[in-house]
Amino acid sequence: MLQDRFGISERRACRYVGQSRSTQRREPVVAQDDAALRAELRAFSRRRPQWGYRPADRHLLDQGWSINRKRVQRLWREEGLRVPAKRRKRLGAAIPQFPGSGSGPSGPISALASSQRRTSAMAASARAGSTGTKVLLRQPVVQYGIDG
Repeated sequence: MLQDRFGISERRACRYVGQSRSTQRREPVVAQDDAALRAELRAFSRRRPQWGYRPADRHLLDQGWSINRKRVQRLWREEGLRVPAKRRKRLGAAIPQFPGSGSGPSGPISALASSQRRTSAMAASARAGSTGTKVLLRQPVVQYGIDG
């Protein structure tokens, strides 16, 4: 096309366009049933929007089409058919709630967390008002499921 329009050689036209010269020697062959196949893929996508090209390929084979899976994938992509992205699950509350712990964060884990916050706050205040002596505070030890 560029050769005819501008009167330049095939080699120069291909260099300008950035194509290999071998692409100009053979005309692409479009299958005769391409339009019908594309229409069938669009109809399948409307009927089953959550399904992709693989189930569409199986559906076409079941209907009697003699077709390659790679061809179905290429036509599916060229038609712009896509499966909608899955919605992400919402994350729960930041503080886990345990059965039998009431309606809020008042179980044994939250008690441990609050006692650790108090201990670290006391250590920070001791360090801030320190007169050169070190204050050692013990962390509370909590054991679960051990009686006695």
